[in-house]
Amino acid sequence: MTLGKALAALALLVAAVLSGSAGGAETSFIAMNDDPDYDAVFRCPEALPTAEREQAALDFFMRARSRHGDWTLADVARYRLALLERHHCDATLRRIRESAVAPDETPQAKMLSR
Repeated sequence: MTLGKALAALALLVAAVLSGSAGGAETSFIAMNDDPDYDAVFRCPEALPTAEREQAALDFFMRARSRHGDWTLADVARYRLALLERHHCDATLRRIRESAVAPDETPQAKMLSR
């Protein structure tokens, strides 16, 4: 899976989590102390130069996979959102919330309903 596809999947999951419609993706709460080392060095995406943002996202997913192999994609999304909120990444959180659409409002769903 490419980074772009992983981010797209994460974006869809985040939209579901934010809208409260995650349904079957419900998992246990991921505590911030599950990865205090990463939390200590985390920087908001908007604080990074544009050229470094994609690599930072890739590093995040690779770390989650290597250190927390038992986490589901929903767990990773919840942890990422918790990091963004804890570090007051307001611009990133605003972009996520603005891009979140209910599943029945996606262009694909509209095309299928015709």
